Amino acid sequence: MKQNSSVSAPSVVKQSTIVEAAQRICGERGLRLTKLRLAALEEVAGNGPVTAYALMALLRRRLARRIDPPTVYRALDFLTGAGLVLRLESRGTYAVRDRPGQAQLCVLLLCDRCETTVEYEDPKILRLIEEEAIALGFHLGTPIIECSGTCQRCAGKMEVSP
Repeated sequence: MKQNSSVSAPSVVKQSTIVEAAQRICGERGLRLTKLRLAALEEVAGNGPVTAYALMALLRRRLARRIDPPTVYRALDFLTGAGLVLRLESRGTYAVRDRPGQAQLCVLLLCDRCETTVEYEDPKILRLIEEEAIALGFHLGTPIIECSGTCQRCAGKMEVSP
């Protein structure tokens, strides 16, 4: 992927790094990172992108107790609000953020083959969207742009395949 200077290079978030980031962010913001929320974050980090119902099954197995859909959605809402997890709207799944704690516009590049998710931010895109929204009298929430395609690794595999 060609990047210009205003685009941050994608990073790979390790499970231990996301847990450390979650503890730091929640501590700084006075948020309560419960055992269930932490387990949900770890499962998304280790298995994501994951649907809420797949996460529910993972949590039931991990915590050896009944977990209902509202419980999972509350945990995901918390993690999303804290900027630790993203909802991939086009796929109905959740993935950890490359840059935990940020809640501004991001562009997601989604691989159709391996489900890799790359997140990057470009201030020029944000300004353009904000300017157009203002001109239309629209108040933005947290916009997320999703683009599907093929990642570099999968594209390389396609070229090698007969």
